[in-house]
Amino acid sequence: MRLRPSLFWQARALDSHLPLLLPICRDLQSARNEFRWLSQHVDDECRTESREIHHNLLSSYVRRRARGEPLQYILGSEWFGDLKLCCRPGVLIPRTSTLELIGMDLLNTAIRLAEDNVINQLRLQQHPSSNGEERLKSLRGLRVLRADVMETSPYSASVTEVLRQHRGLKETPTCDIIISNPPYISAKAFRTTTARSVRHFEPRLALVPHNSRHTDSEHDGDAFYPRLLAIANELEAKAMLVEVADMEQALRVAALAVKERCWEGIEIWRDDPATGRIDTMNVGNMSVRVLGDGHGRSVLLYRRLGAASLADQTHTETAGAEGD
Repeated sequence: MRLRPSLFWQARALDSHLPLLLPICRDLQSARNEFRWLSQHVDDECRTESREIHHNLLSSYVRRRARGEPLQYILGSEWFGDLKLCCRPGVLIPRTSTLELIGMDLLNTAIRLAEDNVINQLRLQQHPSSNGEERLKSLRGLRVLRADVMETSPYSASVTEVLRQHRGLKETPTCDIIISNPPYISAKAFRTTTARSVRHFEPRLALVPHNSRHTDSEHDGDAFYPRLLAIANELEAKAMLVEVADMEQALRVAALAVKERCWEGIEIWRDDPATGRIDTMNVGNMSVRVLGDGHGRSVLLYRRLGAASLADQTHTETAGAEGD
């Protein structure tokens, strides 16, 4: 939608930088908010510099934003709940929809992991050895797994085999819950509906399945879900939660899960699944609950018949906390 010329005059009356931000922000209030954040960022960077340097740096940031560069890349960070995450080009920017989905306090978890890392590093420094055996012994306690288990070729690694070798297990490994936010945007949707700043600046590999780049089918964004379902079966997962682009994709994923004939409960969560609204849809002759308001954002699968919905539990716990 074309912006009114009067809006640009109104913006210019407030500050000469604001008209540059209007096309990307689409409304004056959003432009003013972003300009304030950019100004604060420059203030933090140029506390001892001259006004000219301050003005030039602010102007360069505004021009970068006007070209469509994500604000998070310019600021170098993004708040994810109470946790401040570093952002830079080539790294996928965290979405608020993911934060609303997980609904958890990340700060304490991040601090605990950081403290564990510091303790480990100090231990390595305090126990030096000429042959490095102490360092190797300490490093064995760090579990870092690098393996591509998403490939479906005959030569790809079995996820159970990878975990068995990595952890030195003799029995077949299992897990309780799988959570995944795979690349789910089709190549066609990426070209036609994805925001310009996302297309030009964020890593395409994290957004679009690599095998859908030369096709025009909207279903190509579903490429990872069959493999995720196979991994869930391989690990005998009791539940799996996967993020999706919209309600149409959520229904396709639900249909794939119905065909597996191993999931006793399937739910589709909208943007806010804990509002209390519950609809029911028939997918492949199976009743699928649709929770909350907004767009389809995730699909929950669970095995035990009669298991309480995680969304219901979250809603109940939230209500209880408010009552306390």
